[in-house]
Amino acid sequence: MALPAAEGRVRGFSAVSLVVVDEAARVPDGLYQALRPMLARSNGDLWMMSTPWGKQGFFYESWVNSGDEWERIEATALECAGIPAAFLEEERRQKSGMLFGQEYMCQFSGVGGSLFDGGLVDDAVSGDVNALLLTFDR
Repeated sequence: MALPAAEGRVRGFSAVSLVVVDEAARVPDGLYQALRPMLARSNGDLWMMSTPWGKQGFFYESWVNSGDEWERIEATALECAGIPAAFLEEERRQKSGMLFGQEYMCQFSGVGGSLFDGGLVDDAVSGDVNALLLTFDR
């Protein structure tokens, strides 16, 4: 049964054997939290399929931080025989490296709209550097 992607419209289903969340990276966290109890009685399966959409949300957290709880299957567009190489080259020319990597290469990029990528900021911060405190006498 296909259900609308709205938290208030999916509640009430129980003993579900399989929940499939398509484009999971774009599904709101609240909807994901409403889906999980559906699997409690049946010990059913949860499948999430998606291209990345920034380093945010339940899909990113599940992919990166959930350990062995999840089986992860990754396939880039280069591994998909149905996508012509010429199309991918055109897309690579048309999109920024971040957008192409996210859409076709399974890369979690920084959150859209950020001035700096979070990874660059993390790499620039070091605990080995002491803060420089300046005082001014008036």
